[in-house]
Amino acid sequence: MNTESNSHSDSPQDRFVQSVLGMGAEWAAFGLQVGTQALERSAKSLELAAKALSTLSRSIEERAAAHEKVVDTQGEAVVEQDSQDPARL
Repeated sequence: MNTESNSHSDSPQDRFVQSVLGMGAEWAAFGLQVGTQALERSAKSLELAAKALSTLSRSIEERAAAHEKVVDTQGEAVVEQDSQDPARL
């Protein structure tokens, strides 16, 4: 009968090691949850930024189209721009 292996598994050192391993696993799970939440927030922020840029791009394109007129003169297409400053587009 080998009683030494049974007494070894119940030793204070063994319980301490198991406790530390358990805490390490809990901290790892917590860290992964926090990382997941941070990435989800970043993704939402990037999505909002992309939508804002898309809206701005459309607005600039619409203003540019409103300020340019295509006129057909003697079979040639000529682009006339409004007299407004192009920087204000």
